[in-house]
Amino acid sequence: MPKVLCSFCGIQKDRGKEHMWPDWLLKHLNFHSMDLSGTHYALSGKTVSGRQQNVQSALFGKVCRECNGGWMSQLESKVIPIIKALLETPRSKSSLSQEEASVLAVWAFKTAIIRNAATNYRQIVPSAHFRHLYEHRSIPEGIYVDLAFVNSHHGLSGLQSQTLAGFVRGVDQVNAAEVQDGIYNITLAIGSLLLRVICFQNHAYTVSIPDGLELKIVRIHPSQTAGVSINLSQTYSHPSQIELDAIFHEYD
Repeated sequence: MPKVLCSFCGIQKDRGKEHMWPDWLLKHLNFHSMDLSGTHYALSGKTVSGRQQNVQSALFGKVCRECNGGWMSQLESKVIPIIKALLETPRSKSSLSQEEASVLAVWAFKTAIIRNAATNYRQIVPSAHFRHLYEHRSIPEGIYVDLAFVNSHHGLSGLQSQTLAGFVRGVDQVNAAEVQDGIYNITLAIGSLLLRVICFQNHAYTVSIPDGLELKIVRIHPSQTAGVSINLSQTYSHPSQIELDAIFHEYD
C-alpha cells in the first residue's frame, strides 16, 4: 500500500481511495460509468487546460486510508438520507433541522475543497482549511454554504472560481488583489440540487444573498435559527447561474 502525506491529518500513512464524487452518489444518480470532462478557463475565456477521465478514476490522492475510512466515511453515512430526500422531493421538503443543515453544510464544504484539489483548476483552497475540517469536524469562519435547485440538470457537475460581486471599502481599494486572493466560490450540481460554498474570510466583510432571491436560494451555513426553511418556489435553469447571486459588503 503506497504512503501519502494526508491533506487532512497531515500525517504520512497508507493511501486511501477518496472519490471526487462519492460512490453512493454515483450509483444513486446512475452516473457510475460516465466520463467527467473538466475545463479550466482564463478570465479572457481562453482555455487553460482540459481533462477527461472516467468517473471511477476521479480520485483525490492525498487522503490517508484512516481518514477515508473513519470520519469521512461517517460523514457520508450521515448525509446520504438528507441528500436523497432533497433529490426525491425537493419542493415538499420544507425544512432541515439544525443537525441536518450542519451535516449537509460540512459535507458540501468537504466535497468542494476536495473537488478543487482533485481537478485541473488552480489550487484556491488553502491547506489550513483541510486541517481545520480534520481537527474540528466543522467549517472555518468566513465560509458560507447556500442551497438551491436547478431544472433540467442530470448527473454531477461543478463550477469553481474566485469570482464574487461586491463593494470594496475605500481603505482596501489599493489591496483589492489581496482581497480577491482570499475568495473561492465553488458550486456543486448534484442532480437537481445546487450547493454553493463561498469563502470570504476578511473580517471587515460579510457575504449575503441579494434581496429578491429569498425564494431561490437559502443559506444553510452559518444558520441563524434552530433549523433552515428550504421551501423554495423558484429554480435555476443552469448551475452556472448561481455563481454571481451573492454579494460581499461591509458588516452593517
